Amino acid sequence: MNSSPPMSDALHVLLIEDDADTRANLTDILEIDGHSLTGVSSFSQAQQLADWDTVSTVVLDWQLPDGTAEEFLPLIQRLAPQAPVVIVTGHPDIHAVIQALRRGAYDYLLKPINPDILRATLARVARHQQTEDALRRSEEQRQLLAEAVRNLAEGVIITDAELDPPGPRILFANDAITRITGFNVDELIGNSPRILQGRETNRATLTRLKKSLADGRTFKGEFINYRKDGTAYHVELLISPVRDDKQRITHFVAAHRDVTDLKLAEEKAVQTARLAAIGQMVAGLAHESRNALQRSQACLEMLAMEVEDRPDLLDLVARVQRAQDDLHRLYEEVRDYASPRTLRREPCDIAQVWRDTWAHVKFQAEPKQLRFHEELSCSNRICEIDEFAVGQVIRNVLENAIAASPPQGEISLFCTDTVLDGRSAVCIAIRDCGPGIPPESRRRIFDPFYTTKTKGTGLGMAIAKRIVEEHGGRILVGEKASPGAEILITLPRDMA
Repeated sequence: MNSSPPMSDALHVLLIEDDADTRANLTDILEIDGHSLTGVSSFSQAQQLADWDTVSTVVLDWQLPDGTAEEFLPLIQRLAPQAPVVIVTGHPDIHAVIQALRRGAYDYLLKPINPDILRATLARVARHQQTEDALRRSEEQRQLLAEAVRNLAEGVIITDAELDPPGPRILFANDAITRITGFNVDELIGNSPRILQGRETNRATLTRLKKSLADGRTFKGEFINYRKDGTAYHVELLISPVRDDKQRITHFVAAHRDVTDLKLAEEKAVQTARLAAIGQMVAGLAHESRNALQRSQACLEMLAMEVEDRPDLLDLVARVQRAQDDLHRLYEEVRDYASPRTLRREPCDIAQVWRDTWAHVKFQAEPKQLRFHEELSCSNRICEIDEFAVGQVIRNVLENAIAASPPQGEISLFCTDTVLDGRSAVCIAIRDCGPGIPPESRRRIFDPFYTTKTKGTGLGMAIAKRIVEEHGGRILVGEKASPGAEILITLPRDMA
């Protein structure tokens, strides 16, 4: 036998139900449990009531003689904004239920109504209203506290203490939370804190959080949350239970500290140390390799004399020599990554640069049977650039595009006129047909040592950014490619 709830949980229930038997059964259940009840058979009768402000909750039949719950919900919310509305229906209609919940219904129950489910629903309503009553009784103190909390630099969220599904709801959010998350207060109030969680939320930490709250203990942990615009941020979270004078938990207070900049600074420090280490390593490697490169260069020069009457072989020798030169220069580029670069700028046909580069990397595309398509609408292709350095940028982008593209796909290159900081410039857009770049990678793609590949140093795009910016240009991830990814390289035509 179910025990009746304490009288402190008693509610004034307005029951709007046209079926006399159902109304009688519900009246018996509610009165046995200590709730006061007003029962009517139509909404027009309910509208004539003079005590709407005393109604704690409304139990509303979906189909009444004078209309449907979907029509009446807005009217009830105006007459009794403090009263949650529980829909009851004998004809389950998922679409109608979803519409009702979207319009503000608190819950819905199917006929014949299970008394235990009804009791559980009303118990949740009672706990929620007790929290609101407690907050109202201390309104003046709450306002002072809210003003102090609102001006804190750290984000603060206050929720109710409901742990059963659908879980706690946000009752308060300070100004710092809106700055951190990009959500305004109206978008947060009444919503679940899960609105800030995403696919990278650590499930083990989330489980620990739920257990701490269920045990009434303070929780401290770190999450990756998501702003309204979809960008991730790192947050240190401290959640503490708040208890009333009977030691019952009434709500939770969560302090959010955005530690994204701190994380980035820590990562940058690690990257700087790794960069210095790799610079030293490459310097040693270049020094030790110099003798071997010089020996192979001497052999190539001798070979060139031996086959000077064979133009085809001389061309192959020349290519090997250029590859050796490129290898040596690449050693120097990585070694000198952290120091200023001396560009050898001269007028170049930018189209010839990317065509030569594609000729060097297309062997990587051949197993996938990838097509290369270029479309030029620029009026002038001549730019004052370091041909080798810009070729290195384009090579990095093309190699990434080849790796990302599915078999028999296409890599497209578009060259257009543009203006950069008031100077005539060209914009080179390279698009692949792969899966695209996720938000976190978009933000970090140009960071040194950041890579999603199983192999590689993660320096390719960082070096590309450094080279482009030293030309006075700009490189960024585009928005137009769908599917796939787009990299935009903007280079001024003339030296500043």
